[in-house]
Amino acid sequence: MRLRAAKNSLYTLALRLGLVYAAYMLSRVIFYLLNYKTFGFIPLAEWPEIIMGGLLFDTSAIAYTNILFILLALFPVKEIISLRSYQRLYDAAFLTVNGACLIINAVDFFYFRYNLKRITADFAHWAGESNVMRIMMSFAGENWYVFVLAAGLLYLFYKWYRRIPLYVTLLPNAWLFGFVHLLLLSGMTGLSIAGMRGGFLHSTRPITLSNAGKYVSRPDLMPVVLNTPFSLIRTFDKKAYPEKTYMPEEEATQVFNPVKNYSDSLPFEAKNVVILIIESLSREHSGYLNPNLGGGEYKGYTPFLDSLMKESLVCTNAFANGRKSIDAMPSILAGIPSLVLPYVLSHNSLNKINSLASLLKPKGYRSAFFHGAPNSSMGFQAFSRIAGFDQYYGKDEYGNDADYDGIWGIWDEEFLQYFGRQLDTFTPPFLGICFTLSSHHPFKVPPRYEGVFPEGKLPVHACVSYTDMALRKFFEVASTKPWYRNTLFVITADHSTVAWSEKYNSPVGAFAIPILYFSPGGLLRKTYQGVTQQTDIMPSVLDYLHFDQPFVAFGNSIFDDEAEPFALHYNNEQYQVIDSDHRLSLFDGNKITGVYDIRDSWSLGGNKVLLPAESESELLRFHQAVIQQYNQRILHNKLTVHQ
Repeated sequence: MRLRAAKNSLYTLALRLGLVYAAYMLSRVIFYLLNYKTFGFIPLAEWPEIIMGGLLFDTSAIAYTNILFILLALFPVKEIISLRSYQRLYDAAFLTVNGACLIINAVDFFYFRYNLKRITADFAHWAGESNVMRIMMSFAGENWYVFVLAAGLLYLFYKWYRRIPLYVTLLPNAWLFGFVHLLLLSGMTGLSIAGMRGGFLHSTRPITLSNAGKYVSRPDLMPVVLNTPFSLIRTFDKKAYPEKTYMPEEEATQVFNPVKNYSDSLPFEAKNVVILIIESLSREHSGYLNPNLGGGEYKGYTPFLDSLMKESLVCTNAFANGRKSIDAMPSILAGIPSLVLPYVLSHNSLNKINSLASLLKPKGYRSAFFHGAPNSSMGFQAFSRIAGFDQYYGKDEYGNDADYDGIWGIWDEEFLQYFGRQLDTFTPPFLGICFTLSSHHPFKVPPRYEGVFPEGKLPVHACVSYTDMALRKFFEVASTKPWYRNTLFVITADHSTVAWSEKYNSPVGAFAIPILYFSPGGLLRKTYQGVTQQTDIMPSVLDYLHFDQPFVAFGNSIFDDEAEPFALHYNNEQYQVIDSDHRLSLFDGNKITGVYDIRDSWSLGGNKVLLPAESESELLRFHQAVIQQYNQRILHNKLTVHQ
């Protein structure tokens, strides 16, 4: 390494940081190209704004991750900064930290398609999975080209870094050298803090993910502006439930009341309740729910479920409340959506809650939750206990590793049959929940079924067809049992997944799932076209049974004609509400940032609407009332009526 005295230390630092900026911007371009199908074409005229916004967020991430290197590069002692060993250690640390940031960016090259947002701090829940290494190796094998791209990016970054000359400030006097470097340190520290915050003004609030909306024409392009290190840093210690009061509690309750009471003159019906939560079941997978997709020729990959929908109360406008499996269980079984942070990962997850299990227990119900993964997986067993389930059946209870898929758990066909056999042993009335797992990455089916199911347009389609077959076999056996005809079946998904059509590659379609209520004998044969969501399932089931006690749920019964239907999600640091007028409104916690008409198109390009001030005010009050009720009840442990 050569030490030159022609230029100063700040110049060398600027070249090094400039290289980091270039690597981040190149990563952004690769990210966009690899996820082009999700984002669609971005007109050339929009790129200057995207690049400008990208520089803002890159500056914040680079300032956070390089502040130590900025300080060390301008260390005010010349004898130390000129040491070869000092510079070698500096180089190694600089390359390691910034290389890691580039790798984190690269992970979103492929993981984004599953989550439809940049990775945030809640991604850490994977670290607790017992099969995490198998999962990571599976992702690596399927997305090998991404790792080649990442390796190439790291190689270029290293090669160009080695070409940057090292200059030490030409000041022979040690005291003067120290004084000048202290001034440079002060200036660079101030610039770094401003970069972290996103501006110089004292009034500037630290930028967060939602600020990316300023630089795009539609909100689904915000991830292009962002970078993954920034998303992780900004959400690492994010307060999920700020105690913000938008309005008096009485007023919030008038706008939206989470306390439900469906008591009526009809006596409680002690029907069995069986809920089947299907892993990664998108509405796109159903031919029945997509009669116009593919020019009317689309058949889908769920022939059995499609046939069952014809005999069920099928919801044609249903949505998940989240994009991850850990979001689904509280939403479906306890009426608690996961906003900002998955509820099961929050510090408040030990709150007392009401769930289908706890509410039906006084009515004599036995409850059990089934999931074929290792018992510690996803925290399902822990949550089932908090929710009041009597028993949990996982891979441990199944007890036969011959049916283990090698990554996630027991194959769906075998586990659904096991689920049915266990239900046979229960004395009615009972509540049985089964969460499937085979329709998940790495999208494999049992060896004996390889080539049996249609490959479809995506790798997940063969797995969905396999699970659909497993459901058909489950119902064939269940229909012969004495408990079958007195059972309400609910079938839904934990979340949507990767999509092939433009309709479902959208901020609306990304949450679209099937929800159907089936009562043998065709007692519920109808179509429900209103907006509904996972948090409506618990209220709907209890309403159907004529449950006569109040409870808390952030959803409504679809049998309640007086309720105003809606669907609530949280995506890219904004709350999304789909209302009964088929409008999607976005709320950043302070103001409405956009309203879109989604009646004819789920793409948000070109369908933004300007509402009269009164209508926008009503939307704002609804967002505020729901979020205030949600946060306050979680913070103060008021998720049940009787504490």
